[in-house]
Amino acid sequence: MEHGALGELYERIGHLVLRRCMQILRDPEEAMDAVQWTFVRAIEVRFEVRSRGEALTWLYRTASRRCLWVMRNRSTRSRLTDRHRAELPAPPPLAVEADLVGRDLLVRALDGMTDDAAELVVMTYIWGYTNERAAELAGTSTRTVVRARGAFEARLRELAAPEVTR
Repeated sequence: MEHGALGELYERIGHLVLRRCMQILRDPEEAMDAVQWTFVRAIEVRFEVRSRGEALTWLYRTASRRCLWVMRNRSTRSRLTDRHRAELPAPPPLAVEADLVGRDLLVRALDGMTDDAAELVVMTYIWGYTNERAAELAGTSTRTVVRARGAFEARLRELAAPEVTR
């Protein structure tokens, strides 16, 4: 599926898929994650829209399965946490300021990159895709992904290094 066609589909019926996910999960953040996962999945499988009804059926089915997986995972995590609570280490103290500084650093590093390169960086760093998988999804070479990552890492090091005063 072309990204433009997927964007149009999201514009037209994305809210319906979100409503379905909200009915199942009852959590706005998890519901939105499920919707986004569903549309990414449509890209991955190269879903082709033949009709609105067929698209809606496929998206509902895929989103519902994802929501059920999220619910099952949530339940399993909860059960395991309760069972092994005494063995778990204490959670680290919240470092909100450090987290915000880290996010700002990432945004500044991505800011100077082309959209294509930034997309490759997001696929590999944020989504955890391998270089090969990111190259396949973006329709480019693995070498291009490696170059984009190298440029991003160099920019991060440059931004993170303390400024030297003369």
